[in-house]
Amino acid sequence: MPSSAPTLSGLEIASPDVRSAKRPLITSRDLAFLFYYYPLRLLIRIFGERLLSSLLPHAEQACRLLPGFALRNAERRIIRMLEVPPDHARRLARQFMSNRVRAALFDLQLGSEGSVFKPVNLVSHEHLDRALAKGRGVILVSLHTLAKREARMGLERLGTHIWPVIRGDERAYSSHGRILWRFARERLLPIQFTKLNDYITSSDENATLKAVRVLRENGIVVISPDVTTTASVRPVRFLNIDFGISTGSLELARLTGCPLVPMWCWCSDDVCHVEFRPELPVCSGSGEEARSQNLATLVLAMEEQMHAHPDQWEFWNRSRRPVRKEQR
Repeated sequence: MPSSAPTLSGLEIASPDVRSAKRPLITSRDLAFLFYYYPLRLLIRIFGERLLSSLLPHAEQACRLLPGFALRNAERRIIRMLEVPPDHARRLARQFMSNRVRAALFDLQLGSEGSVFKPVNLVSHEHLDRALAKGRGVILVSLHTLAKREARMGLERLGTHIWPVIRGDERAYSSHGRILWRFARERLLPIQFTKLNDYITSSDENATLKAVRVLRENGIVVISPDVTTTASVRPVRFLNIDFGISTGSLELARLTGCPLVPMWCWCSDDVCHVEFRPELPVCSGSGEEARSQNLATLVLAMEEQMHAHPDQWEFWNRSRRPVRKEQR
């Protein structure tokens, strides 16, 4: 592979040192997992889907009434980014928190015997079929949404095999303290990662080669560009704020000629929806003008997804580190 191989999300960022002495012994996340996640996980393993179904309405109602910092922070960001009235922002924030509960309960359900998953509704599948017909593989781009894991597994059940680019296990759950990190890693990661048949870890130094190999076999790779922790991030104006977008998917599409297809996923009622959008035009030129044009196209596609399903975005209540303007 030539040295100019495309850089996917996070490929130039090594996994953080989880043994660092700067990490606290125990964090609030540790307490939440000890007193909530693991006991509930054990109950679901014993009682199965019936317990999960009975818990969901109560958990959602409690979350809707939650007046905490997370809800207020989500409201403020929604007002600023989407420019909606406060009442509408509050409704979106509460729905977002409700979706977070659903996503967490879905994770709890993973690994349970006899798990029952929502049916999947495919929308505009012809866009993916048309892209695959070119025989060069397909790069799906999608924001980090709360329904992404459920949608991914639903596509697998329907016979659409995909390779998501995800964080490696060294980076997952890195907010745990030093005492419980090993326990969380041993108990949680097998649940969330082994349920994927195939995936590419973004911190793997060979991730680019693996992605290209999948595409050469006319496979499907899924990348989420809304990250700020990679060397390929470019500063952009995204929904009224300064933001960082990873250009790894654009570079991969430009250098390989693979179609770039947006994918939206969301859950409503008892159905998981996956919608494929029309292929994005990607300029093949290597100059700054072509790169800027490709980036603008990707940003518009991401903004369209945000406006269509704003309550599905994972990052409404998360602090995002600023992107240095000198990053390229």
